Amino acid sequence: RLLEGFAQAVNNGLDAELILVEQEFSPDRDAAHKIIDELGIANNVRWESSPNQNGFSWKELAGLYQKSNVVADDFGGIGWYGGVALEGLMSGLPVMSDIDEQLLSELYGDSYHPFINVLTPSEIEEALFSLADTEYRDSVGKFSREWALENHGRQKVAGLFIQRLIQCGML
Repeated sequence: RLLEGFAQAVNNGLDAELILVEQEFSPDRDAAHKIIDELGIANNVRWESSPNQNGFSWKELAGLYQKSNVVADDFGGIGWYGGVALEGLMSGLPVMSDIDEQLLSELYGDSYHPFINVLTPSEIEEALFSLADTEYRDSVGKFSREWALENHGRQKVAGLFIQRLIQCGML
């Protein structure tokens, strides 16, 4: 879906580059290359590979985030976000993903969250055009970082661990 939505946006005039992380062990790598070629967007896609066998270091990943305007993560239909999404939020970047709004509400309450929930290629295209507006993108990015710190910062996570340890009778 991400590749199709990106292709639609580019074909409708969006001047953009998609940076993808190439991992040899990824089950989707070959399929992604094929889809990119079929969609005719190879000139708008840049693959980044780790310079070493162990993958990207934290410093190298931070460099990739600094080159980015938007992060896209987890379009596999699971309805949740992964580490890349959290890192994007913490980096102050808007994050597009396929999020289960009900589950998010159950875990975080009814408070507003920063995820740009996109399910279809058309929704991805629309979000990309919206995020092309620098002022809007920056405001979403700022809120993304604030939300991530509030919900995933050290204080919050440490407090949750302490609660769990108490519940288990270990404290």
